[in-house]
Amino acid sequence: MIRAVTVVAALFAIVSTSRAQDLNSNLSSVTDEYSRLYVAPLIDAYGANINAGLFHTAKIGGGLLPKVDLYLGVKVFGAMLPADRSLSLSYQTEEIYTAPNGQRYVVPVTFDIQGAPTVFGETEAGEASVAINETVDAGPDGAMGTADDIVINDVVSMPLLPGLVNTPVAPLLVPQVGLGSFMGTDVIVRYLPTLETDSYGSISFRGAGVRHSISQYIPMFPADISAQLVYQRLSITDELDQQTLLAKAFAANVAISKSFTVITLYGGLQAEKTTVSVDYEFDTGEPELGIQTISFSQQAQNRFRMIAGLSFTPGPIQLNVDYAVGSLNTVSAGLGIVL
Repeated sequence: MIRAVTVVAALFAIVSTSRAQDLNSNLSSVTDEYSRLYVAPLIDAYGANINAGLFHTAKIGGGLLPKVDLYLGVKVFGAMLPADRSLSLSYQTEEIYTAPNGQRYVVPVTFDIQGAPTVFGETEAGEASVAINETVDAGPDGAMGTADDIVINDVVSMPLLPGLVNTPVAPLLVPQVGLGSFMGTDVIVRYLPTLETDSYGSISFRGAGVRHSISQYIPMFPADISAQLVYQRLSITDELDQQTLLAKAFAANVAISKSFTVITLYGGLQAEKTTVSVDYEFDTGEPELGIQTISFSQQAQNRFRMIAGLSFTPGPIQLNVDYAVGSLNTVSAGLGIVL
């Protein structure tokens, strides 16, 4: 996760070794779009995972402790990534380039990326080509199309970022606590202590949700029904304590479950929205490029999922597993203590 938000820094470091002195700050438009495509699978996987495993039953109340329900556990998720984890991008802009006569001209420049890895793609770096082919001056004879024309004709190859890991499944692990119930209502909390790193800064994660029993209003209904709202937040800051990535996730679901001694079958429908904002500055070290700012906001693919699962509770230990179908399918499992 952390390394993904440094894509811009790495790309500019690469560009500066490949004739960056001849490209102006418009290059940031290309790196911005490349950053979006490179990080997109990470955003989609995060959105799919973080909104998984929010419930493992629709029943509220009736725990082992009188008037108190407590769940202490860990949830593990895996988002199923698409088979094609590469990106392609063709982009044309105008750049300042130096011609063979030493003069500088504004010319069309085409950036082309084909089949480069995304963050979850091949760990072998891809390549971008920068092509310039433009007649910029008629030359001494003043006639275009003659031998003395001043032509800029060049192709520059630039290595791109490799994938972080080539995997069809993106995993995530989150501690989860559930506490209830009051008038058919309980809460869940997801929390990771702030993790500090010397190279990239820190990561913090928080999440909370409230769930309410619907079946308590339907006498003699043969199953449990509940509704839930959850908000979660992930923040990544750099070594200067400037926020570089902020992810906010909202989810609302309706669940139904039926218990048979130690086995509980459950399912549900869930609507969700995860938005990730990236805001990053990088000093290229090149006078013409200067300090570049990459800033964009992007939503994860998953907006809706259908969930089916099973819980096994032989005493105070509970194990559950479920499968969710959405834009990205997810598998979720949990192991916890229920009291």
